[in-house]
Amino acid sequence: MSAKDFIEAAFNKAGISNPFNQWITLDKIFTSIGIHKADNNIAVSYKTKMFYFNEDDQMIYIRRFTGIVYPYDSSVKLDTGDITFTVDGNTYYLKCYKNYKMSSDNNIGAYHEAVSFDQPTLFSYINNGARFRL
Repeated sequence: MSAKDFIEAAFNKAGISNPFNQWITLDKIFTSIGIHKADNNIAVSYKTKMFYFNEDDQMIYIRRFTGIVYPYDSSVKLDTGDITFTVDGNTYYLKCYKNYKMSSDNNIGAYHEAVSFDQPTLFSYINNGARFRL
């Protein structure tokens, strides 16, 4: 089973048909995920992070946020990596965490961290208290 298959199967079980090539949050999808390999292990929480599972280069890009939600209007100047979102007709934004070094990619934008997901030995996740391993 390829790394892509591990990740796709976990998201499919959570009701997400395609997690690849888009910035997503794991809020209301997973409580946490872990990608465990012989030479690189990560375990991450969704609460202040967004993820980009890049199908092309088999990398997971991670963008970190301060975790504080601010109301947004047209007078707010957004910095690199900041995002807006709308809930019930109200628009808010999250500030990208600036204390970590950021890199940028022409296709995906700003990110803080990149982790290869090729050849995992285990993909684990927790969903509503239930633990799963693929």
